Amino acid sequence: MKKHLLTLTLVLVAVAMTAQNPGIRFFHGSWEEAVQKAKAENKLIFIDFYTKWCGPCKNMADEVFVTRAVGDFYNSNFINCKIDAETAEGAPIARKYKVGVYPTFVFVDPATLNEVHSSTSRQDEEIFIFTGQSALTKDKNSVNLEKMALEGSSDPLFLYNYAFYKASKYDREAADKYMSELLKIKTYELSNLLIWRYFTIFVKDKNNKLAMDFVNQKSKYEEIYGKDVVSELLFSLFRNVRSEKELDQAPEFQGKEYIRKKLRLSDALNNKDYATAKNLSYEIMQNPDGRLKEFCSDINFLIRMPFSKDGGKVTIEKPLLELYFILFRFAAYNSPNRNDAIAHFNYSFLLEYCIKNKIPIESMVTEVPKAGVAEYSMRPADLAKKPVRETVKK
Repeated sequence: MKKHLLTLTLVLVAVAMTAQNPGIRFFHGSWEEAVQKAKAENKLIFIDFYTKWCGPCKNMADEVFVTRAVGDFYNSNFINCKIDAETAEGAPIARKYKVGVYPTFVFVDPATLNEVHSSTSRQDEEIFIFTGQSALTKDKNSVNLEKMALEGSSDPLFLYNYAFYKASKYDREAADKYMSELLKIKTYELSNLLIWRYFTIFVKDKNNKLAMDFVNQKSKYEEIYGKDVVSELLFSLFRNVRSEKELDQAPEFQGKEYIRKKLRLSDALNNKDYATAKNLSYEIMQNPDGRLKEFCSDINFLIRMPFSKDGGKVTIEKPLLELYFILFRFAAYNSPNRNDAIAHFNYSFLLEYCIKNKIPIESMVTEVPKAGVAEYSMRPADLAKKPVRETVKK
């Protein structure tokens, strides 16, 4: 009886630990032990090659490796290893697999120790799962794809898979080259779901061939994929244009006027016309054209607090300081993404700057904002307030 209770307890502890740590479970033994474990379980070895100074490596570890979807897939299919490519133990393994950038993801056959697939760069959850799936699929793994590329294959499935693979690791030049070859085949256009998936995930340049076709045939794709989907994609393509002349080339979509006002705000800031910039800021804050989230994010690029390289005092003229306060506070108060650390850092950094430099800010802080929410709160905007119930007297 005691033996059964102990077994049950261990199972429950294992289940509880899995629930608390839904991401990738990395193997903590030696490389040789990882190889033996992979052989015993008939799995490939997944290696995350990283360094201690690599920002994208930390981003992957903090935001992607920890998700349940990634954990479920990688834990089921691979023996997962993290290897610091600059340690005495890790460097020889990194050299064996010709690791030159970080992060690099390598999938190894434990029977031969040969690489079967590799990829690089910071990837979101969807693409990182695609990377793992490719390692398990013969016509998608990088070793086979590179071999077919050297052989000059013109097979449509190869062209698509190779373009997708190259785009997933930010080799856009190669991706565009092979996608262009594929688009010469009549049935491969945006109405083809494979091409549509590639377009929606990877194409960010409005001058891309697929993007130009999309813009020129807006009505066609609205009928196929819906007006809201098309509008969002148009906003993404034109969001970062640098002039109103470029924007005028776009068909109508939700957020077009927001982009126009943002361009004018940027011009006013660059020309140090702070009075105009202030008016445009309030105009956008009061009516962001359905793009509140995007404006809160764009503020981080429109203005930036100046830093002193030598640690000396940085002087900010009063009209610009007021603009910093208006915009940074608006982003901190109104960003729908409550985990947006940059918005809160900018606001707190500005307040700290003012305190350190004995700049009076009490009136600005205590004044109710002229646009957006009235108070600084981490409470989500769509969370209803708990109803107050009357106490029933006995």
